Amino acid sequence: MIPKFKEFYFPVLSFFKDNDIHTKKEVSNYIAKFFELNENDLNEKTSKGSKLKYEDRTQWAVNHLYRATLLKRIERGKYLISEEGKKVLNQEINQIDENFLNNYDSFKKYRNLEKNKDNMVGDNQNQSPSERLDVAYNEINEELSESILDEIKSKDSKFFEKLVVDLLLKMGYGGFRDDAGRPTQQSNDEGIDGIINEDILGLDKIAIQAKRHENSIGRPDLQRFAGALSGKGIKKGVFITTSYFSKNAKNYVKNHSERSIVLIDGKKLAKLMIEFNLGTSIVHSYDVKKIDMDYFNSED
Repeated sequence: MIPKFKEFYFPVLSFFKDNDIHTKKEVSNYIAKFFELNENDLNEKTSKGSKLKYEDRTQWAVNHLYRATLLKRIERGKYLISEEGKKVLNQEINQIDENFLNNYDSFKKYRNLEKNKDNMVGDNQNQSPSERLDVAYNEINEELSESILDEIKSKDSKFFEKLVVDLLLKMGYGGFRDDAGRPTQQSNDEGIDGIINEDILGLDKIAIQAKRHENSIGRPDLQRFAGALSGKGIKKGVFITTSYFSKNAKNYVKNHSERSIVLIDGKKLAKLMIEFNLGTSIVHSYDVKKIDMDYFNSED
């Protein structure tokens, strides 16, 4: 029988005590041996049948330990024990659960527990089934968002510019794909990476700036973009980045009344891609239903 999820944390962290970098697949193989899982256990799938249960629990345990800063992510899918993780193992404890992880601010922030202290995930008695479903849904999307950003950063700038145009088209801008959005020439973009029609008739244009950055986007970047809009005679623009905007950049846009510029940082970009099904696919879905009283109260 596959152990409960909370029993995965400690052996997963212990696996990293060799100070080597490991993939989630390596951790899963270790867990299978550690718990002495039989053939039925190894083939048991989650309720929707999309994943192997022991692998799914192992991967979520890795994610939670990473969110609590007990593991470090070296690159996508590869992890290393942190100094904090070593301290935990040196405490000679033999169990780690979510209540233990809640001692770490980074984990509480990830699970949004600071704002919902009455809904501690480790205590399901404080939550209704609907609330627990919402928490799980948000957590899955949080991990998906991070994977999306990692994948975007692994691509070149040309791909990112196309992705941005595709996203705006998915959101309803432009109308027809063939001529609605177009990247500008990379060698002479004058601070604009793409131009898209705001509506199906092309009555107005929206300029796009797409930046794959690790560092923050500052005020000078926004000033150059605003200048490029003026040069093209375009009044509206969208600045999209895989990183984040500085406070000065946000204030500049807020106080810049001549041009309307919308800022989309990495987190918002990933959420929009999930919402509009760009670069994602549905694994399975749940229909939450309620009783139809109109049917039961019908006189026919």
